Amino acid sequence: MAKTATEKPKAAAKEKVAAKPKTTPTTAVVPVTKSNLPKRSYFLTYLLPTTYTESELSTFNDQVAVLVTKHKGKVTQTDIWGKKKMAYQIKHSGKWQTEAYYVHLTVELDPSEAQPLERDLYLNPNVIRHLFVLTEGNQAE
Repeated sequence: MAKTATEKPKAAAKEKVAAKPKTTPTTAVVPVTKSNLPKRSYFLTYLLPTTYTESELSTFNDQVAVLVTKHKGKVTQTDIWGKKKMAYQIKHSGKWQTEAYYVHLTVELDPSEAQPLERDLYLNPNVIRHLFVLTEGNQAE
């Protein structure tokens, strides 16, 4: 059987593909895993009821620090803003709260542990509200 005009280009195309030399990458690609992600800096602000005493507040702040270390992070700065009037009432534990103790932390944490830490704060019955955001610098120093 004779070759037709359409069969010749297909054979030539196969030869061109086979003729290209295979190249290998010059740099090794390191897969991103949970263990080799750089730590990031986050702001954590939470509100506590004003019914707590000073000793209860310090105990709870220590519990939050332990919670951060449980998630392989560390608290780099703690600012206790004190008792402040809230912009609006929030119902917490069956009572309407108009004031709260504000606590602001700067935390260094693996990005993979940020969501579990925020979930644990959300599930804590002592916290009225919390805000957990990535700082502008992103990288921990």
